[in-house]
Amino acid sequence: MCSDRGVDYTTLQDLLANGQWKAASRETTRVMLMAARHTSNSELSASDVEKLPCLDLQTIDQLWLASSDGRFGFSVQYQIWENLGKGTDWDSYCQLGDALGWRTGGSWISFFKLTYNLQAPPGHLPFAHKWFFSVMNRFETCQI
Repeated sequence: MCSDRGVDYTTLQDLLANGQWKAASRETTRVMLMAARHTSNSELSASDVEKLPCLDLQTIDQLWLASSDGRFGFSVQYQIWENLGKGTDWDSYCQLGDALGWRTGGSWISFFKLTYNLQAPPGHLPFAHKWFFSVMNRFETCQI
């Protein structure tokens, strides 16, 4: 598992291999913070995502893809976003939320109420609600 910042992805790989999707989504945020060299105790931000090395972002995505038979991962989310026209306005984001299963009945779902199994919609995980567009922009920059 490759990292430009020396991040150890073993825990993420193990959680994903064991189908512990909720814990893996949290671990994904943790390793992204480490790869971005985030030093405070605050949450992952858009500026943190911009600092992610391309190799680390690709490693995280590949781990999700491999463990979910291609169902989950940032690249799956990117493909769905691309198919929806790559809009960045609120209506487009709501449409994306519906497609990813992050919204139901017009309301956003919290992290705790997501579907943490393989019956979830494609791209449902990892949960990147607050920094979704930053990850998608980084994907484009990195040409992943």
